[in-house]
Amino acid sequence: PYDTAGHSIGSPAGPEHERQQWLLDCIAAADFVGFDTYAGGGAGDVTPEPQLKAMRFWIANYAGDKPFYITESGFTTSVEAGDTRKGYHIRGTERQQAEFFTAMFGALIEARKDPADPLSKLRGYLIWKYADRGYQEDPVEVHFGLVREDGTRKPAHAAVAEALARIDSE
Repeated sequence: PYDTAGHSIGSPAGPEHERQQWLLDCIAAADFVGFDTYAGGGAGDVTPEPQLKAMRFWIANYAGDKPFYITESGFTTSVEAGDTRKGYHIRGTERQQAEFFTAMFGALIEARKDPADPLSKLRGYLIWKYADRGYQEDPVEVHFGLVREDGTRKPAHAAVAEALARIDSE
């Protein structure tokens, strides 16, 4: 579960979740709600569904009428570098990273068309990170980029560029 200031609030909470008044009070004082998600690393399938579920949960249960932003989300290609560990951060190959972002942005674009979908309130989505950083020790952290450390583009770069062009055209 998430642990915020000693208050466990679920991961993302299901039907048993009790809304946290202290968190609602914090959000009431804020201008917007920002959320980081990398959910899905423990799943067998590489899909944005765990992250989409988490976003819908936070929007439906906490954001209220506040603008909602994904302030950090990503997909590491550490599997390409031989990383076989499972964990919170979603991971896979470069091809899977491209498929992930294609599916993620496709779902977000569709959600914009349905005012009943909590994701239609999403105002921004920031990807962690543009380029791989080889100076980090953990292969998970090294390989989040849309661009390899040598400056060449991974397939996800084109997938994200296509999704952004689609958003701009609608």
